Amino acid sequence: MRERTKYLAIAVSLTLLDGVVALHYGSVVWRTWSAILWSRMVILLLAAVWAVSLANIWARAFHELRRAYSDRRIGLMPNSGSIARELRGGGDV
Repeated sequence: MRERTKYLAIAVSLTLLDGVVALHYGSVVWRTWSAILWSRMVILLLAAVWAVSLANIWARAFHELRRAYSDRRIGLMPNSGSIARELRGGGDV
């Protein structure tokens, strides 16, 4: 379970750090480099790559947490062999 929650911790910390960097440096970079059309396109392309990679990290974190939850739920369910034995025992009544 610890290995799977590690993905969530990475996603949260990376999102927070990216947000701080974007708020602190984003407006300065945009004002400085957006005067030239090709540099504006490069900045937007880099922002799109950043957003897609962050979405990928969050998707991986949610996938691992969902898998951890389903593994735990399966572990709590009785196995099918014990259910079949219980049903066979009361069949002659």
